Amino acid sequence: MEALTWLHLSDWHQKGKEFGRVKVRDALMKDIKERVAISPDLAKIDFIVFSGDVTFHGTTNEYQDAITEFFTPLLEAANVDKERLFIVPGNHDLEWAALELLPSDLPQRLNAPNIVDEWLTDERKRRTLMSPFENYSQFISHYLGQDVAGSEPAFGFVRRFQAGGQKIVVIGLNSAWLCARIRDANGEPDDRGHLILGEPQVYEALAKSQDAEICIAVFHHPFDWLVEFDQHRIEERIGRQCHFVLRGHQHFPQVQVMRGTIGDCVVIPAGASYDRDVSSDPLYTNAYNFVHLDLETNRGIAYLRRWSTRRGEWVDDTDSWDGGQFAFDLPKVPTAKAPSASSELTEIERRRIEAERAEIRDLLILFERRAFRPPDVQKGDPTAALNAIQETRIALQMRGASLIADADVADQFRDIQDALWELEQAVKAKYPAVARLTAKWKGESLESLERREDVQKELGAEDYEKAVIFIRNEAAKVYFATESIRAALQALNAKLAKS
Repeated sequence: MEALTWLHLSDWHQKGKEFGRVKVRDALMKDIKERVAISPDLAKIDFIVFSGDVTFHGTTNEYQDAITEFFTPLLEAANVDKERLFIVPGNHDLEWAALELLPSDLPQRLNAPNIVDEWLTDERKRRTLMSPFENYSQFISHYLGQDVAGSEPAFGFVRRFQAGGQKIVVIGLNSAWLCARIRDANGEPDDRGHLILGEPQVYEALAKSQDAEICIAVFHHPFDWLVEFDQHRIEERIGRQCHFVLRGHQHFPQVQVMRGTIGDCVVIPAGASYDRDVSSDPLYTNAYNFVHLDLETNRGIAYLRRWSTRRGEWVDDTDSWDGGQFAFDLPKVPTAKAPSASSELTEIERRRIEAERAEIRDLLILFERRAFRPPDVQKGDPTAALNAIQETRIALQMRGASLIADADVADQFRDIQDALWELEQAVKAKYPAVARLTAKWKGESLESLERREDVQKELGAEDYEKAVIFIRNEAAKVYFATESIRAALQALNAKLAKS
């Protein structure tokens, strides 16, 4: 049987030594080791997700203690390698003392999508925003390895692997980078409705995940903790492409199945691995869950677990759902189409093919006009060429390909987006000055004398010409890759002409 099983925990809040934490932790590890008693389907765990708040104060000592006291016994109990452990930061994982180094009016500055985009796409500004997570970044780099952590561990990740016969992509995002900047009348953090994920963080991750058969987004906060303009952009984007959203923070394990215009996905919070031994509110007791997907029946079950103070052990969370097991249909499962009884196209089939043809044609036109035919690109400025390629990639991503029924053609458009992304990275690596100047002069006309002089002065005549040639040659390779898409378009034209 093809199946997929994961373990989801959150909010460990590592502090110093305390008896209640040890007691709950030991019982947790015992519960995970003996998981077959919950269900035989849980025997093999494919991966583990931890959705934020490793520590309480974000200190180096707390991160080190979390490794020895939590993550090491966790991996042993679950029998999972460290390479299949996915961690994102939460609001307790930043170092509050480092907030003093950032502008005090930062939330007021980030008051519109275009301003957020600017801060998150400018490498220097982005690193400044993520600086309170320096201890977290060092923890991830040290514990999971630099290859996994990448150059910016606090700015999220995309991890790909095979499990259950499926292409799995786990996207890790940082929803906590603007935490603790706004305070209430008592001086306490007032984060709800004021946080920002930022579309650049989400866009780049989703752009690399379009071939996923199961796509899972992981971040710490619920959607409604985001500022309104960010929530509208992010929730729909994630809901439309991801199958699952795993999060933490609220300590209240309420599974939500989203199906509608906002998307088709299942949101599964973890609760807190440890808040305290005896909860001050029975609604927010310690909790975690297993999730098992039967990929043959397209059904899933979330096995909800909670801490029982009275019994001193972890039990089925029957308070959240009867039996502690919440069953659901897998999201984004295509409905089988019955074969047509006639070779003639029905009116519905004709309209579908016409819509598919129009979408392919529109995407090709968008691709050609934005990346290869604008006047500023033809005039040979490398920054204009790179800017056109970036805007084309973003436009293709936002435009989508939801009406294209031919899986090969849809995959080829995704391949084009990937190729444009790789071209951007190649330019940044080979000609970093071009990338920097592109960001500096974004939106300025090529006719600006100041811009032209600045670009030519920074690059020098030789590198200016080499960069132009490099970008044009590499872009031409992407352009030639559209030939098979054009052939598919001609096939649709022929099919419509015959009917």
